[in-house]
Amino acid sequence: MIDNMIDNMIDKLSITKYNPTDRSSEGIYLKEEWTSISDIGKFFNDNLFTEEEYLRIEKKYIQSIFLIIDYFEVEEIRIQNVYKYTNKKWLKNNKQVDLSKFHNILHSGMIIGINRIFEIEKAIKIALREIASLEIEINPLTKITFGYDYYMYLEFSKSNQELSSLEEKIKDLGLFIT
Repeated sequence: MIDNMIDNMIDKLSITKYNPTDRSSEGIYLKEEWTSISDIGKFFNDNLFTEEEYLRIEKKYIQSIFLIIDYFEVEEIRIQNVYKYTNKKWLKNNKQVDLSKFHNILHSGMIIGINRIFEIEKAIKIALREIASLEIEINPLTKITFGYDYYMYLEFSKSNQELSSLEEKIKDLGLFIT
């Protein structure tokens, strides 16, 4: 019963690179697009998906998370529900020494002060690059989760202040909110 009450108090926004106008009336996404860092080197709509394009979009997601952190005016975030995948091939193949070192110390309950920008970025990159699954807790009723196919979600208390100014800033980055 308490879980149902909490679920009714929580709202969820999807933050994504996918334009909602490219969906059918049934909600099916109609364009062929990359969905993962592992798609680098593949062709989509006759265009080669490059590492540069991946990093350009990844940067927008990182910027949107910093906008969320700023909006909620917190001094620190908490990393929760960390699940490290056993295949760390991407870390080794791309010589991501900094990410690899951070991956080794990343754990549930880890608190990162907002002044430690590079550590927050590393946690986000690890999630987006599918090296580990994790949640970023902004406060007890606000968190960012990462889904399949490069989806990101902001879960927040319905009693929170209006989020329209935050949504506009995220849209200005070139991301979409549904």
